[in-house]
Amino acid sequence: MRIDGQRYELATNHLESAPLRESFNRLAVKTFGLDFTPWHRAGAWGDGYRPYTLLYDGEAVSNVSVNILDFLLDGMPRRYIQLGTVMTDERFRGRGLCRALLERVLAEWTPAADAVYLFANGSVLDFYPKFGFVPRTETGFSCFFARGDRPPMRRLRPDSPADRRLLEEAVTRGCPFSVLSMASPLSLALFYWITALPDGFYYNDQWGAVVVASREGDTLTVWEVFGPPQTPPELLTAPAGEAGGTLVYGFTPRDTRGLTGAPIVEKDDTLFLLKGGEDIFTGGARRFPLLSHA
Repeated sequence: MRIDGQRYELATNHLESAPLRESFNRLAVKTFGLDFTPWHRAGAWGDGYRPYTLLYDGEAVSNVSVNILDFLLDGMPRRYIQLGTVMTDERFRGRGLCRALLERVLAEWTPAADAVYLFANGSVLDFYPKFGFVPRTETGFSCFFARGDRPPMRRLRPDSPADRRLLEEAVTRGCPFSVLSMASPLSLALFYWITALPDGFYYNDQWGAVVVASREGDTLTVWEVFGPPQTPPELLTAPAGEAGGTLVYGFTPRDTRGLTGAPIVEKDDTLFLLKGGEDIFTGGARRFPLLSHA
């Protein structure tokens, strides 16, 4: 690609090329402190994550990644494209590289998607509307939960092949409490388990269910639950042990009775939807699952 008089190589074959993958990873570490190496080594980087990377002298200098996400929205299949890992080496900023990549990606992927969206930090909120993206406000749900006895759960360990098999089996059972859930969540579940939440995956033997959760103070955030349709709601707060506090849903719950709903306002995680695509908020107050953020 020639941009502003300079020639760059566009590369998309990261899974087949170790040098390209390593160069892309160096830029991700430098920009976000994000290391994709453990995810790839675990065999979890699949065809659903496709970086579009510009190279200069063989080195990655700019990138926009396409995340192909199959969802179930009220039980109906949807294909959404989430753009992420948008980055440009500081030496090459202001040259239109990111704009060129976005134009290329949108031209290729918009026709194949029910919706295209992304999450942006506060420094680029004026950038994405130039491409037809509009900001939307998600709704988060929460409730208080009291102290008490709860079903036993244990943490799954990323270094355990047996625990990985348990996670893989639980993922196939679906997300029993979610209105909007990923139909094929294993790749992203493994990404978070391996990189960001190694202590956040809890397993219940009785139901073969996994609760993905994180805790800060007395606030328990449940990112997602994987298990059979009969999974009891009591598992939602099981990672808290006997403690009480506030339960924050990292997904859109099917049953919102007794829950408090409020707009999610985070300056560095603003949702943008591309005009012309499906609007998930038409049917009510919703959010994209935390575990789907790529």
